[in-house]
Amino acid sequence: RVKINNRRTFPEQEIFSRRYKRTKSHFTFRSQLDEAPKLDLFLAYTKWNFRDPVVRSGTIKLLIKDQCHNLFAVFGLFLKVYLVDFVLKSKSDDGEWLFHTRANSLVAVMAAMVIPVAVLHALDHLSISWRVAGKSKMLLQSALMKRFLD
Repeated sequence: RVKINNRRTFPEQEIFSRRYKRTKSHFTFRSQLDEAPKLDLFLAYTKWNFRDPVVRSGTIKLLIKDQCHNLFAVFGLFLKVYLVDFVLKSKSDDGEWLFHTRANSLVAVMAAMVIPVAVLHALDHLSISWRVAGKSKMLLQSALMKRFLD
């Protein structure tokens, strides 16, 4: 005996309710799926996929991680401008730098370039354990199996 806890499958019937009637035939369903609006289908999949707490929390973590990568890229641009314009190019040692001497500024810039790379590498390594892709694929496969075995 098989007990189905969740009757909602993807693709949901709301996508087809405007134009099509429910069918159990694979070929009719396939033609309905081909004719369905692609944007509506994608938005329905995204909404349906975000119902799972593992996928939702993992996706949010991945978005934050990717934004950290973007912030580091922008920060790196400003850091390189500071390095070229003030640390390497300057001829005087009159305290124009943030860290009072050229050597201290160079060490600070080097640390500001290396430390975030290590942190971002650790985040990239951790992101594998957030299980977004595998869980999402499993949800979609099980929903399609439920749809055709129902």
